[in-house]
Amino acid sequence: MATEELNFWYDAQIRRNLMQVVRIFGQISYATDFKSDGSYIKRRVPVRLAMTNRQVAHILKNNSENVMLSVPAITVNLNNLNYDRNRVQEPFHVNKVQISERDYDEETGEYGNKVGGTYTLERYMAVPYTMELQVDLWASNTEQKNQIFEQIAVLFNPSLQLQTSDNVFDWTSLTELTLESVNYSSRGVPIGTSDEIEILTMNFTAPIWFSPPAILERQKLINTIITNIVDSNERTRDLLGDAYGVDWDDGDLLARQIVTPGNHAVGFTDNILTLLSDSNGLFGPDNQIFPWDPLIAQYGAFRPGISLIVLNPTNDIEDRRYDIRGTVDFGSEPNELLWNIDPSTLPANTIEPIDAIIDPHKAYPGYGLAIPTSGTRYLLLDEIGNSVAWGVITARKNDIIEYDGTKWNTVFVADNQEDEIQFVLNRFTNKQLKWTGEGWVYALEGIYTRGFWRLLL
Repeated sequence: MATEELNFWYDAQIRRNLMQVVRIFGQISYATDFKSDGSYIKRRVPVRLAMTNRQVAHILKNNSENVMLSVPAITVNLNNLNYDRNRVQEPFHVNKVQISERDYDEETGEYGNKVGGTYTLERYMAVPYTMELQVDLWASNTEQKNQIFEQIAVLFNPSLQLQTSDNVFDWTSLTELTLESVNYSSRGVPIGTSDEIEILTMNFTAPIWFSPPAILERQKLINTIITNIVDSNERTRDLLGDAYGVDWDDGDLLARQIVTPGNHAVGFTDNILTLLSDSNGLFGPDNQIFPWDPLIAQYGAFRPGISLIVLNPTNDIEDRRYDIRGTVDFGSEPNELLWNIDPSTLPANTIEPIDAIIDPHKAYPGYGLAIPTSGTRYLLLDEIGNSVAWGVITARKNDIIEYDGTKWNTVFVADNQEDEIQFVLNRFTNKQLKWTGEGWVYALEGIYTRGFWRLLL
């Protein structure tokens, strides 16, 4: 009868744990003499696994039985592996982890600011074992043995933590090596004329796990669906006639419908994201606010400080070039999230910072405003002309003026920027402003309707 063959796999888990133990003792030294300045002459104590391959042992001894063992030395031997019933957990448990990586540009070799691949990692319950180890310290005399053991003794009080892997998703990478007992000498009393090598034996235990292979799957999520109603090309004209060979643009669209779970909008003010209704309202029909918990539950598990919200500050839902992202955490109210913006995703300022936004008829230098210095800049809420307060200058609403030390100059003319997008920092409020081509608005603060914000768990 045919049987199903098990898939072969090997992760060298026993060897990895043993090598970590060997590395603990790899920095131990001993003194052989004193230098002329009174400092020690030190040498490193060699450390090796006691389970030596027969062929390797012959090579190390130059294929001769007349080679003497060199001391001092430390050997590590695995005595026993015992199944640990006390640490047994649910044998069939499967832990799923959602992983998101940053997008990577193969041409430039740099990471971007958007989400790249997303993966699901399935980890299966590991099997608990206890490793019993014997570490022997070989020495030529008692003084040499004491030198080495004192350095080891202070490391274990009574245990030392080990990390067998630097993989952040390896849930079995940490363990502890515990010193259980010490046999100070291998010699008997009286020693007599015996010249046996002095051996100090230390017995250790370490709880370890044997992990089966994990399953890593790449997620393929659909964020946006865009459907073409008319495909304008030469083939369409040939098959259906000129009536269907029409070039459409946004101005020809009668309607565009965007659907999301709950169709919620979000409002952003002072690093707080507030969940709103589909009509941008704060309250629902029952005069209740919209808590984040039920909405997040439709997407998956929320991870404070890790989950992301992405805002699209443009007017084009398909333009993701200016996405601004940041991690989120729960706020003081059920309908609020604290948004920690990633500074690298913020749009760069295209205009030198301004000192304030002013109405030039209500505030001017010496009356509501400080005496200007060279480089002082203001954004105007109304137009100004030649006057005693401002001197010889003509500027309109939304213009930016700058003082050069002797007079005011218009450095940003709004009427000439109808087709441009500009960003500037207001030093007075420490908030960024955006020129839309028609007026100034806060670059981030405002309401983002469905489709212009995304939640990435």
